[in-house]
Amino acid sequence: MKKMVDSSLNNYIIAQLQRGYAPEAIRTALLQAGYNPQDIEFALRVSSRPPERKVQISGRTMIFLLAGILAIVLLVFAGILVFMPSAKQIQIAPVLDKTQYLPGETIEITTQLSSAQSRKVPVSLDYLVIDPVAQRTVTSRSGQIDVGSSAVDIQSITLPESTAPGEYDLRIKAMFESISRVTSVRFTILQPAPVVVPTEQAPAEKITELTPIEAAPEELQCPDNCDDLNPATEDSCVRGSCVHTIRKDFCGNGICEEGEDRANCAEDCGGTQNKEEVTQQALKIAKTDPEKAATLCTGLVIPEAADPCFNAIANESKKSALCGSIQDSRARDNCLMEFAFANDYTVCDKLSNRYLLTSCQSLARFSTIQQEQEESNNTQPVEAV
Repeated sequence: MKKMVDSSLNNYIIAQLQRGYAPEAIRTALLQAGYNPQDIEFALRVSSRPPERKVQISGRTMIFLLAGILAIVLLVFAGILVFMPSAKQIQIAPVLDKTQYLPGETIEITTQLSSAQSRKVPVSLDYLVIDPVAQRTVTSRSGQIDVGSSAVDIQSITLPESTAPGEYDLRIKAMFESISRVTSVRFTILQPAPVVVPTEQAPAEKITELTPIEAAPEELQCPDNCDDLNPATEDSCVRGSCVHTIRKDFCGNGICEEGEDRANCAEDCGGTQNKEEVTQQALKIAKTDPEKAATLCTGLVIPEAADPCFNAIANESKKSALCGSIQDSRARDNCLMEFAFANDYTVCDKLSNRYLLTSCQSLARFSTIQQEQEESNNTQPVEAV
């Protein structure tokens, strides 16, 4: 149990201490007065203890403290906003090979995905054919593609034979980084022509057919320029088509020929074949010397390594002719479509995929109509007020 201090004894000791008397003198005086020694010692200890100081914070100090804490919180939040990567924004532009289909036909879809940010992210794509009246999905398919600054996704969807004629929506839903983007394209499904069952007819009289006179073969015109910017090929035009023949005895044609070795022709005889290093070297000189860049890509003899190299320098140098050196037809068409999406429609005739060719020609017609409309708007007379 805590011992209680006699208040009168305590007050006396405090008063004497304040007057300057030493504790020994006060103890002696109290003993002579008959106080219990233990009570005296206890009272001296309590009275001699320094008073506890209570920390008091004024209202003004409290305001400054709160303001400082708030400033720290705001600085931390601002730092998070500055250093945290911003959410990627992707624009979706789908193009169909045509606008009208029959039940059972296949829809060819070319989707251009573009972003102002070069950071690559995986994008999941859902393609759904929607009946807008019944609000139901007729058919669908899914895919995934990595998107940096731009990418092209090519898909095909076959319509069921039982699809009723009418207006339909192709809805494309893109999911990336917990973000969803949806766009739609309207198309029409036509009524199939009725099947006519032939009836038995009397045999027609045999008519002697005249042998037609063969028309003179139409003269094929060559393109304006067949140069593929590859110094390892001889470029010529044969029957209206460009032909690129590999030059013999040329360092850079992908063939290690007699008189060539790793020392004097590393491109052909298995020198440095690190495709990443070669591609980076080609990219550095693509704008200033595209022919030398093409020679470096040709040194990557394996198409799986050379094709991405040609695609990279074609985009870097803005020369679509370099796409022609890509051996894989699908990769070559994708390289050419990059230029088509950049409003260079001279590449349309070089596309081997007929659906991409149709899409490219549709883009060219749309661009022409848009330009004519803009010119018409600019030339309209201004009415007087």
